[in-house]
Amino acid sequence: SGNITIDAAANDTDIIFKGTDNTSDITMLTLDGSEAGAASFLGVITANAGVVVDNITIDGTEIDLSSGDLTVDVAGDIILDAGGNDFKFQAAGTEVLRITNNSSDVEIKPTVDAKDIIFKQFDGTAVMTIEDNVSVAINNDITVAGRASGHVTTDNDGNFDLQVGNDFQCTPSGNFTLTFSNPAAG
Repeated sequence: SGNITIDAAANDTDIIFKGTDNTSDITMLTLDGSEAGAASFLGVITANAGVVVDNITIDGTEIDLSSGDLTVDVAGDIILDAGGNDFKFQAAGTEVLRITNNSSDVEIKPTVDAKDIIFKQFDGTAVMTIEDNVSVAINNDITVAGRASGHVTTDNDGNFDLQVGNDFQCTPSGNFTLTFSNPAAG
């Protein structure tokens, strides 16, 4: 009707549960007396009703999910901290994207050759594409915010329309034509 106490009375001694697996003697559970009772299980621990844990330390290199999706649901923020400075995203075992902390810069790059980076709206409309051929494509009729006093728009004729206030500065690297639709306005 009360507590059952199993006492390994000698200093730093363990409590060991043994059994037999197909005629072989095995240690199923060790409660380590020199590690404040840390438990070491020989096999897989099954907890169908869930597990409550304060902190998790993993000795291996991966967490495997046998089927379905994995949901991480937290009350606060999700913080990913990579000591190696790389965040690698894989699809079916193939790395497709890497975000790297490179000194003071952050690099975002696809890791499969000839892949573009595409930014889309909720409805699937591509807003901007950073193409593998080192070009940036901005969807037609999109306004790109520039300085507080102006912005850049593109339209179907392939031209850039610059609407700027005072102190506009342009330094071309090749042939360049700049026309003003309303020069008197500044």
